[in-house]
Amino acid sequence: RKWVSITVMTRQPQSVAEPDTAQLAPMLQSVAQNWLAWQCTMITGTCHGVIALGAPDQGPYRPTACWPEGSDPSAALSKTAKAAISKRKGVVAELRSSSSGDGVDKDAIAYPIVVDGKLLGVAAIEVERQPNARQK
Repeated sequence: RKWVSITVMTRQPQSVAEPDTAQLAPMLQSVAQNWLAWQCTMITGTCHGVIALGAPDQGPYRPTACWPEGSDPSAALSKTAKAAISKRKGVVAELRSSSSGDGVDKDAIAYPIVVDGKLLGVAAIEVERQPNARQK
């Protein structure tokens, strides 16, 4: 028998530079706007949507994408989004027709965006209330 010695050479991992947020911002805004538009058109009765992003675990969290594009989130949707950020969990708020001003009862639904345990922002939508059998 012959014994062969094998030496494995490994390189030290190269450090990876943190991405420049100024360079990432336009891409994130585009991805957020497209994702939000897709979600809002897929969910029956959606009236408004917003994604707010900010510095991880620090904020401030500001609207990055709104649906319909160019609109502003309602005060009730913003309040629900802020609640999801502060609680770091999903929040559903019943909005009565008197608060929306259009005679339609709605719900505001917000969920924090957490990646690797860090709060990056929130996604929130405002939907017309559906009969219990249709709203899931």
